[in-house]
Amino acid sequence: MEMIGDDMWDLIEQCCLSVWHNRPTALRVVELLTNIIEAEDDRPPAEQLPDTSILALRSRAELNFLDLEALLGKIQVELLRTPLSKLLQSKIKDVAAAAVELLPNDIRSLVDFLDLTLKDYLLKSDERSRVLALLSKLTSSTQTFPQCYEVKRIQYQPVPIAEGGFGTVHRGLDLNIGPSLQEWIKELVLWSHSSHPNVLPFYGVFFESIGPSRRICLVSPFMKNGNLHDYAPRLPQISRIPLILDVINGLGYLHICGIVHSDLKGQNVLISDEGRGLLTDFGASHIITATAAPTTSTISKTFRFAAPELVEDGAQPSKTSDVWAFGCLCYQVLSRKSPYYQYSRDFQVVAALSRKEPLKRPSSAEIDDDDDDDDDETNWDLELDDDWDPIDDQAWSLITKCCAPEPGDRLKIPAVQELLADMKVWDDRPTMKVVPGADIFKLRFKLDVDLNYVGEILDKLQAKVAPSDSKTLSLNQFFNQMQ
Repeated sequence: MEMIGDDMWDLIEQCCLSVWHNRPTALRVVELLTNIIEAEDDRPPAEQLPDTSILALRSRAELNFLDLEALLGKIQVELLRTPLSKLLQSKIKDVAAAAVELLPNDIRSLVDFLDLTLKDYLLKSDERSRVLALLSKLTSSTQTFPQCYEVKRIQYQPVPIAEGGFGTVHRGLDLNIGPSLQEWIKELVLWSHSSHPNVLPFYGVFFESIGPSRRICLVSPFMKNGNLHDYAPRLPQISRIPLILDVINGLGYLHICGIVHSDLKGQNVLISDEGRGLLTDFGASHIITATAAPTTSTISKTFRFAAPELVEDGAQPSKTSDVWAFGCLCYQVLSRKSPYYQYSRDFQVVAALSRKEPLKRPSSAEIDDDDDDDDDETNWDLELDDDWDPIDDQAWSLITKCCAPEPGDRLKIPAVQELLADMKVWDDRPTMKVVPGADIFKLRFKLDVDLNYVGEILDKLQAKVAPSDSKTLSLNQFFNQMQ
């Protein structure tokens, strides 16, 4: 056994220290070895190994650095999912309240990150619902929206073609679009993350300056066929049922996403060029999550489509109240008469809802007596010889089951879809095509999210929402020590 010199032993001890960051680097080890070794190295110089020419025959991988950068970004987002999930275990209102107190740049980065995760990384419906609820609350409170949806150079006709409770609708000049001018952006968040054949596509948002303030304009494809309220009466009754199926399919998708529409009626269903129904107007919609606190009631002012429970103080729209509204929409589409047509004033409708009065099946004698009392909004087409259609037993059964007075007695959406399928109505409409105006996406703002910075923001929020005395390192502290 040979003895190890003191200098060499000291080097060995340094390399074997228990605390990893106290060990010398490889370059330092080379430097120490050079100082220790005094004898000259009398070995002949190294020569090239034989047959190294075979290396030239190896295949060389072609690296796409853009793809590599995207992959690294995905890995980084995955690393942020854990702190994000931990943060969302708290009540959404508490997280949103803490986020509102952040600096404006921090809020901007957080909003862009939440939008990014919703689009590309979150697959579980419960995770998506919680993140969507947080993003919706944050944008509504701060008027900060995801930058990637901003479009520019949009021109439109100054005279609106339609007006609603949440804004006006204009037709674009250069593209086949229809900007909707609104004063708030809650609809933007819910709409932008809804993608279904029976939901109107969302193209983006642009700003319009009005004196010292600015107006938020939502951009979507323009639908020349108008809305279901005006379009359906022009069709034979049997051709209206596929439109009803479109509505329930779109509504079912929203409910799967945790979104309650809250204002379902014929005016909020647009008709595509192929004659298909597309849900729109998410202005009154909201998200249902396990941790989201109740919000201020957003009952639609269209009382004829409101469920009985919504006329009570403090009532909140729900999936079951959406089903009631769908039943009322079926009633109006098939009969061409508004729900509770026998009452001409809103207070009369509210009184009927308060006593849970069921819808009345249209009949010839009653409608003839009430025709003179109908206002312009409830009349579908006064030029028709008969301004109403009878509802057959199968369709009436569907309507009454959707409009059961008690919410728990109403049909679930899969059951509604099954009953409509049992009607075996022939759908001869052309297949859906790509919605025109998709070139609007080229005008969107290109965005890069600083994920390292987002990690710091998530740590700040976690410390505010659920402070802990634990010595556990945060995600960013861990990576800083590794560098």
